[in-house]
Amino acid sequence: MKFLVCGGLGFIGSAFIRNHLENHPEDKIINLDNFSIGANEKNVTNVKKNQNYSFIKESITNLKKISQISRKSMTFKEKQ
Repeated sequence: MKFLVCGGLGFIGSAFIRNHLENHPEDKIINLDNFSIGANEKNVTNVKKNQNYSFIKESITNLKKISQISRKSMTFKEKQ
């Protein structure tokens, strides 16, 4: 299964990512975050090297970019 997590550098989003990858290592997660208040890269330090984890710095308000990410994530071939 594939997930797009918005705000994955925050407390709740990063907890979901860490927990989910630990319990479902076959799933793929794209973490989308714009590095605003509450974002902390250290929250995902232990999953950065996971081949099923990818991070994209972007705002969810950029609809053109989100559309591109959605189409591209259908293949999930490369890390961003």
